[in-house]
Amino acid sequence: MNITIEVDRKSLEEVTRKVKSLFTAVISKDVEDILLGGAKIGKKEVKSRAPVGPTGNLKKAVVAKKSKLRGGVFRSAFFAMNRKKAPHSHLVEYGTAAERLPKKAKVLYDKRTGTVFGRKVAAMPAKPFFRPAAEAAKNAIEKHVNDGLVKLIERTAKK
Repeated sequence: MNITIEVDRKSLEEVTRKVKSLFTAVISKDVEDILLGGAKIGKKEVKSRAPVGPTGNLKKAVVAKKSKLRGGVFRSAFFAMNRKKAPHSHLVEYGTAAERLPKKAKVLYDKRTGTVFGRKVAAMPAKPFFRPAAEAAKNAIEKHVNDGLVKLIERTAKK
């Protein structure tokens, strides 16, 4: 089976121009901004679901950032917990199975009997907030990114 396609010079130049403009759109900073916008949607959802503790650090620790550029065409964006502000976020998300000893508490331990004397912290049930928020925001993030890329491509194709 042979397929033959005839292309005149004008249409070939038009296709070449559109492909170049599409490539320019994809490697532009606008793509990074669209991706960061999607990450901010996720950040907002996580903040709304984070439990409020005495310091409010879980809500303050949610961040949306662009990743570092490492030889790629564009950077990706993400939302996550800042572990410096809320090092306990994983304990809240997943809970703890057994009672534990705080790192900074002075605890005495008798090796002979295996008895611990001092302050212990009870087991903590899981209070998932990050994963459910990411699942809830998934469709909104997809819609934001898809709509943004379509608009960017359309805008670039008109040039």
